Amino acid sequence: MLSGVSVTGTRDPLGDAATRDVVLVRPPYPETGTITGLADLAPFGVDLRETYGSFALVSVDSRARHRLIEAGWELIDLRERTLTGRGAFRFDTRRGEPSIPDALRVDPAVDPAYDLYIVQFVGPVKAEWQRRLAAMGASLHDYLPQFSFVVGMDRGTARQVRNLPFVGWVGVYQPAYKISANLLGAADSAVPTEIAIFRGRDPTVVARAVQELGGSVRETWMQDGAPRLLASLSARGIPRLAAMREVTWIERTYPDIGFNMQATGVVQSGSPGYRPLFLNDLSANGQVITMADSGLDYCHEAFRASATSCGIVGASHRKVLAYYAPAGASGDSIDNSGHGTHVAGTALGDAPDPTGAYGTYNTLSGADGHAFGARIIVQDIAFAGSPYFYPPQDYGSLFTPSYTAGSRVHTNSWGGGEGAGSNYSDKAAAIDAFVWSSSPDHRDYVILFAAGNVGPNLGTISHQASAKNILTVGGTKNGFSANDMYCVQFGYSCSSRGPAGDGRLKPTVLAPAQGIISARFNTVTGYWAFTGTSMATPDVAGNAALARQYFLRGYYPTGRQVGVDGFTPSAALIKAILINSAVEINGTGAYDNGEFWYPNNSQGWGRILMDNALYFDGDARHLSVVDGTTGLVTGALREYAFAVVDPSEPLEVTLVWTDPPAAAGASRALMNDLNLLVTDPLGNAYKGNVFKRYGTLEAKLANPGESETGGSYDAVNVEEGVLRMSPAAGVWRVTVTGQNVVQGPQPFALVVTGGTRNLADFPYPLIVGGKGGDLGGSIVIGASTVKTCARKSIGAAASSADAVNAAIVAGALGNESGTGITRERLDTEVVNCDATSVVASGDLLGIGDATVNIFAKAVNAKLPVRFAGASDGTGKGLYASETKVNYERTVNADGSVDDYAFFSMAYDGPAARFFHVAAGLTAASTEAIAQLLAIDVEGGLIQGNLRRGTGVVVKLHDDTGDGTFETYVIADGSGGAVRPALPRRGLPAFPSPGTIAETLVVGLEKSHLGLSGMSNRAALGAIPLAVLRARALAVGRIWAVLDTEAVDPSGSTITAPGNLLAIGGKGVNAVSKIVNPSLRVRFVDKLGICSVDLDGSYRLCGKSIGKYNGHTYTSDTGMDGITMTDGRSVNVVAGYTEYSTRGVAIAIGRGMISRGGFSAIMIYLVDETGDGTYETVQIIDSL
Repeated sequence: MLSGVSVTGTRDPLGDAATRDVVLVRPPYPETGTITGLADLAPFGVDLRETYGSFALVSVDSRARHRLIEAGWELIDLRERTLTGRGAFRFDTRRGEPSIPDALRVDPAVDPAYDLYIVQFVGPVKAEWQRRLAAMGASLHDYLPQFSFVVGMDRGTARQVRNLPFVGWVGVYQPAYKISANLLGAADSAVPTEIAIFRGRDPTVVARAVQELGGSVRETWMQDGAPRLLASLSARGIPRLAAMREVTWIERTYPDIGFNMQATGVVQSGSPGYRPLFLNDLSANGQVITMADSGLDYCHEAFRASATSCGIVGASHRKVLAYYAPAGASGDSIDNSGHGTHVAGTALGDAPDPTGAYGTYNTLSGADGHAFGARIIVQDIAFAGSPYFYPPQDYGSLFTPSYTAGSRVHTNSWGGGEGAGSNYSDKAAAIDAFVWSSSPDHRDYVILFAAGNVGPNLGTISHQASAKNILTVGGTKNGFSANDMYCVQFGYSCSSRGPAGDGRLKPTVLAPAQGIISARFNTVTGYWAFTGTSMATPDVAGNAALARQYFLRGYYPTGRQVGVDGFTPSAALIKAILINSAVEINGTGAYDNGEFWYPNNSQGWGRILMDNALYFDGDARHLSVVDGTTGLVTGALREYAFAVVDPSEPLEVTLVWTDPPAAAGASRALMNDLNLLVTDPLGNAYKGNVFKRYGTLEAKLANPGESETGGSYDAVNVEEGVLRMSPAAGVWRVTVTGQNVVQGPQPFALVVTGGTRNLADFPYPLIVGGKGGDLGGSIVIGASTVKTCARKSIGAAASSADAVNAAIVAGALGNESGTGITRERLDTEVVNCDATSVVASGDLLGIGDATVNIFAKAVNAKLPVRFAGASDGTGKGLYASETKVNYERTVNADGSVDDYAFFSMAYDGPAARFFHVAAGLTAASTEAIAQLLAIDVEGGLIQGNLRRGTGVVVKLHDDTGDGTFETYVIADGSGGAVRPALPRRGLPAFPSPGTIAETLVVGLEKSHLGLSGMSNRAALGAIPLAVLRARALAVGRIWAVLDTEAVDPSGSTITAPGNLLAIGGKGVNAVSKIVNPSLRVRFVDKLGICSVDLDGSYRLCGKSIGKYNGHTYTSDTGMDGITMTDGRSVNVVAGYTEYSTRGVAIAIGRGMISRGGFSAIMIYLVDETGDGTYETVQIIDSL
């Protein structure tokens, strides 16, 4: 055994830790907090170290920290930034290497062949840093938290790497770090040992060394592309093996052992007799569950081919698709203990009903399985006369054949190392590697392991159960006692407890484990009761199969089976559904070991209750999911919005991702760290896994578990949740951020349940509780193209009723077409010219002029922000009904003027549609709000506030009274808290929406139209629809020829794809701002180029200029997207600046980067020296 650890001091490369902290900072508005926004850090006195898209790595002193917090910036402390190590050694690199025995240390100066080092980066890992090291000849191997890699390189390269600006520390990967803690104190007798070899290095050298040390190699295999050896040798030989350059990790191995009438109702509805999934025709028909266990007696009625025959196992058998011992496993093709038959019956047994028919849940016997319609693949890993299970050492042999045969659920009621298995082992890494694999793709493979039966002490789960990408299942009692943890005898027959060795929450979920009735082997119709987490695990496996059928059959999102809605769910989504469904138990054992909170390491996320998560038509609880994402890189984020319309239903948000395998023995198993943040309509922010904690059992029993504000982001788990028992009504936001993505991009699954609706269900935005009503007296701004009657004249002196009863005024402030009210005439669409109801919105070009107020003052009195009138009793101005504040135009003593405008919404009940409504108190403020909305594309300051409420009041300030507004702020957000007002924001010079005074569009084809002398109307007619349908139609000067393809000079349809290549020069920003908003990568004003998913959520935005390695540098962004116009594909390629446009065009033209099969890519360019040449051009996001 090793003695205590001492360290020597070194300097922190990012500064004096005594006076400055290194933290991550994110702007007050995450959805607009892009690389460009981080330039605003300069006034705070921080030292900018690195930018990451939505956040930055900075060094701050106490004063800078205070300033940032006051200004609304989020600070994320990185207290473990300089910790690294493996196995029994974890140390702070600022203080140097730990003290270790000479027998477990090497010096590359003495032994030049030893070429292994630890390289620690200064902060969250960037892919470009890894590529930089690879270009220097270094080989990156295992990742070690935090921000470190085991790297193969010679001493000269190590010296060069140590001097890189993004490298914080370099040290030798000492043999001591390679040895698991359970080997360091081992006796000198022969020890069963697993030896991991670096990918690409020779395992035969290690095998010879084992034999020279008097040991033996029992088995060899490949795991995730790297060799593994199973050996038996004396513990005295371990240091020699650890000193070999081929060896990355050595750990001790342990033998594996095997650890429903009421249960089906308990896990479906919480009531033993009520099974809503079965009632909605879910039985897991078409699903295949694989069971590795003691075997199966398939002559039992629950599995036999027919009432009169056991049948022949195979594709035509009713229940058993295959039966075999996996390669490398030991099995005898019979069930010698009854364990496997009982497990299989619990998962999917299907006995005949009283008429002899199969395929319906048998309520008479009540012993059918949870997924009684599924079939099974049996993997026999046990034989008669032994209490142990003998799975293959290569877990690929366990999982691959069943996956290839069509199984997507693998249940395992066995494990090894109970009570010593909570540390992340090589077997856990093997399981995680299989599910993470994308080539071939296994990310829809759901693996379950029993937690074990040696609780209730903490840290008693098995090695396998400590894996990340699985469901670890603990147990409760059954029936009406299912609120208690299962425990028959302390330390022998009690559900094992977490956490995993690195603090990860375990078990994942619970299911009934005690007194489970299922099929009895060596009988045809016999049933018996077993107890243990072996029984709980097939409970959950069966329900995982039911959840898969739910999505495959198209029950989502309508709650009814609609085949075209079906899709293949990822394993992460099924895991998220099961976690989201789970309910807190509060009976005996629920808060053992002083953990008076929920979730905890006794119950995990609780006992599954599937009706909580799976929505069926008519249910009060609704379901929203996100799955199949292309993933996040470090610094990227996605934001989703949904509405809570029924606060009586608890709101639960669950984030799950399938993580790459970690290095066995790593201090933390988490590789890719994602953060979950859920923000309510009042601005309260809830971080994933930050739940209320209590000091006593009595206090906990009086309060159900739920999320609370504050706390720190979870940096340990791959499952994160937010739960509010009584959520506020209104629009909620969910933000998922890639904080440290080591091996990406990282996909994820997101599940939201509660009294919710997707915003897509309502044309955005939403009025919570809106019941509809007559919109005949409203100005509603929308968009349409179909006219059904001629223009109707409205005189300037017309009354409100005359002006609006015949039409809902339309025009899209910043939407698809021109906008506003024209002088004297309204362009309306009604059933007929004398009608008072509207069948479609109108297109109006131009806005401003005093006439606007005639119509604006007739705005629907139901709007939460509207014009005040005599009937309101509020006087003049704009009235915010929920905050009960009236805003009037004011001329100040110094001659300056404060004017007001609003942006709200109205609901058309009969048509079930929402409409945007916007206007100002004067013609000038009306024009200003139109300008702001047109450039405030999708979620900037104004619409971002609207998401959190039902109306926004904008205060516009004219410094001199000359009619020009210099600044604006959000003055009110009715229906929700207003974000902290930014400092005075300048109003950009912006022509009236709908007026394209000058424009530039660069294309490439045969028909060329020179527009330098054309009128606005002629130019509009010739511009391809990809541009005409833009959000911001006011742009810069024409300085070149418009190269387009149209039917004729006055036409507006495209006959050939428009290749918008090389949009360069000074006009790039003018043009790019009118790029079609349906593009998945496009320009967004103020934010730069953003990649936007189909639901409108932001993933990543970019534009930046900063410092790099002491030189001025430019980090810029480009795009390559495809859009459909008139049924044709139009390619759009651009950069944020003239230089990046040229760089992107050259890179694409030379084949250096390609959009490939994606609909859009986002491109990152870095000029390290400021010489105008990009050293790095890479794809940073793809959609």
